[in-house]
Formats: sequence, C-alpha cells, structure tokens
Amino acid sequence: MRDICVFCKNVLDGSDEHIIPQSINGQLHSKELICSNCNNLFGVKVDPILKETLGVLLHVLKIGNSKNLVVKDEEGTPYLIDNTSGKLKQIKPQVTTIKRDDGKIQINVIGPDEISTYKAMATKAVRTVGMAALKGEFSTSKSQKINISLSADAEIKIDGKFLLALNKIIVEYYCYCNLNQEWIEPLISSIAKLQENFSNIQICNTSHNIRKPESTEISHLIVIRSDEVKKIIYAYIEIFTVICGYVILVENYEGEKVDFVYHQDAITKEILEMEIDVKIDNIEEQPAEFEHNINALFDRHEDRHIYEQVSLMCKDIKDELDIELERGAITEDEHEKKYVERATKMIAHMMVFVFPDAVEDFNLKELKEINYIHSLIKADKIEEFKFFYHQFIGHEFTFEGNESIYKMENFVFARHRPRNDVHMLKVYCCFVSEKDGSKEYWPATDVFKFTGVPFLPDYFVWL
Repeated sequence: MRDICVFCKNVLDGSDEHIIPQSINGQLHSKELICSNCNNLFGVKVDPILKETLGVLLHVLKIGNSKNLVVKDEEGTPYLIDNTSGKLKQIKPQVTTIKRDDGKIQINVIGPDEISTYKAMATKAVRTVGMAALKGEFSTSKSQKINISLSADAEIKIDGKFLLALNKIIVEYYCYCNLNQEWIEPLISSIAKLQENFSNIQICNTSHNIRKPESTEISHLIVIRSDEVKKIIYAYIEIFTVICGYVILVENYEGEKVDFVYHQDAITKEILEMEIDVKIDNIEEQPAEFEHNINALFDRHEDRHIYEQVSLMCKDIKDELDIELERGAITEDEHEKKYVERATKMIAHMMVFVFPDAVEDFNLKELKEINYIHSLIKADKIEEFKFFYHQFIGHEFTFEGNESIYKMENFVFARHRPRNDVHMLKVYCCFVSEKDGSKEYWPATDVFKFTGVPFLPDYFVWL
C-alpha cells in the first residue's frame, strides 16, 4: 500500500484523485496516489485543460456542464446551441441597409424572434434617417430562414499544456498499477513542476490505423505494456477515441511482462471488457489532422443513438407481448414468433424511413429508392437534378390551411451525412408567398409526390 504522494512525496491524506478527470467523465480514481495539495493544484492548473480543449466534443456528447456551443451558418450568422435542450437560437439580430434605385432605403433584419427583430429594425430606422422615421411610410415583409448547414470551430490544439495533462494521466495510471516509480522519476518530476515543454508523447491513430474502435464505441483507454522485441514499456492513451497518444516510458527493459489496460465508456462510465490490440508498428511519423477521428466520433455517436432507440422500441414490443402472455391471449410459442415478426418489421421500417444512414449494405436499386424517399442526391449531380426539375421553378402552389398563393423560387441544397464516402445533399423546394413575401421550405420528394411526378429511381442518375 502506497503511503506517500507520487509527485511531492509528502504523506497521503486520503485525497481522492480521478486519474481521468471527472470533467470528461473519467471514472477510475484512487486515494493512494496524490495528496490534497497536489490534487488541488492539478485541479486548477492541469485538469481544466482537457475540458477546455475538448469543449465541442463535450457539448455534442452532452457531458457535464459544458458551455453552450456557438455555430455559424453559411452566411456567417452566429447561433447558440443550448447544451441541455439542443435548441438553436440566433445570438443577436443581423442588420443591413440597402439604398435602392428608387431612392428608398431597404432595411434587412435577420433576428431570433419577432420582438427583437422589429426592435432592431426600428432602432436602425431611427439611426439611419433620424426621428423622421417615426412619421415615414413603411412597408414590411417577413420570411422564414432555413439553416442549410451549420459549422462550429472544432479545432483541437495539442500544445505543451495539453501534453502535460496527458502525461499526468499516464503517470498516475502507471503508479496505480504499482509499477516501479524510479524508472519514470524524471517524468514524474517534470509533471510536479507543471512543465509545459513536453514532446515525449507522439500523437497518432488519426486514421484508426493503430486501433479501430467498435461500431458504437466512444471511450477512454489507457494501455501500459511491455514489448520484449523493442525492450520497452510503453503507454498508449485514447480520450474519446479521438485524441490518441503513444509514449515510451522505460527503455532497455528486460523484466517480467507488463500488461495493464483501463477501458471505459466515456458517456456511461461503464467498464468495457474487450480485447485491445494496439498496433504500435503502424504509428505514423506525421499524423493527419483530427478531422477523420472527429467525424468518425460523430458517426458512431449517431449510430449509438440509433441502437438505443431501436433497443427501446424492441423492449416496448416485448413488454406488450408479455402482457398478452400473462392474460392468456397468446402461448409461449406465439410470444416468441410474434416478437420476431413485430421487431423485424419495426426495425425494417426504421432503417428505411428514419435511420437509412445506419445501413451500409443496401443494393444500388434500394439506395436510389431510399435517397428518393429522403430527398437526397449525390453532391456532384446538382446540375443534372436542376435541369431535370427546372420546370417546377416559377409554378404556383397552395398549402393546406393557408390561403396565400406561393410561387416556387428555387431549390435549396443542404449538406447530409456521406454514404460510402459519397457526399450527399438534401434538397428542399423554396416557396415565396405572393401575399407577404414569407417563405416555406419543403423536402423536394414531398413536392414531387404532391404534383404526381412518377417514381422512377432507375432513371435518376443523381440518386
């Protein structure tokens, strides 16, 4: 049992240290590592670095009290995504003025709600033409804005402070495993001094060539192993399966085999039991950017959500059949048969109409039909699509429950999740009201079905 602090060598005082910080959902902890003074120091100087650097990931994964995320649309208008509700709100009205050819001044305001929008319009009018604006004649029109695509700054900056935080995790786990501290004493000393000039950790696995996560895996991983061929003890670490690092801890090692693994679900904190194969011979001299790992994380997060939804619906089906079985309405054999039938139909429906991107083995004909259902086209086939459907532009439409006549203005294309490395776009039809200039956006396929355009996916190259 250890009785002195790893870093300052003072007597331990029962301070509970999370080896992977709680701020990123770390679960592994021990009261036999560091004293309260060091715990408090690292809690202020080191641990927050991880939360700050990985803020976007924490927001997407809804971990902790991460900050609300600021995103921008294609025009640069900023919005705030609430971390709890996921709702999108424009931060403040965007105001522009245009002097028209007829001499009138046009004020354009894009706002988060009607009150703030009109307030911004009135303020701009007074500032532009003075108090005379209060006596002037005004004509207004409003339109809905569709956010075609939103983006956020997800840059992950790996600097000396971040490497200090990674080294601290590795060293604490090394000591937690009761390995010889004398072998890594220089590293321990550097961490205790909060040095920020680390270059020992090699960032790697930016293409999942060293270890590929499971299909829905979002995890924290620490591996400390010996390699009898290279005669080393090394550490391999993954944070959210995005930040991956490798470091040699001990050289010229000829002792007993070392093999320690800590692996936890980064969202539920569940300990994961799976074989961990780290191919250190595949470590890149020059790793790629983190874009691959971040996009892969978002895809796995979406797949995880799909799995959870399907599991809940299957449970509902089973619960309903359990009640029927208790009432004597069905037999045990019928219970099993009906469960398979209902679950199969439900999953098939979900995979086609709700979560089509979760299935990778649709054949070409099925893919075209599903893309048509969801108004998706290949990104490089925009011109063919617009040429085929150009006759829709300028036509008048009416919507149920709305007396206004709408004229179709154009097609709007929004980015969609790639499928088999093919970039896809979701297509909307934009309609403008002849009454007040307001706009309506409808998925293209819904419009085509409404107007009786035949379903001919075999001929549609853009699908």
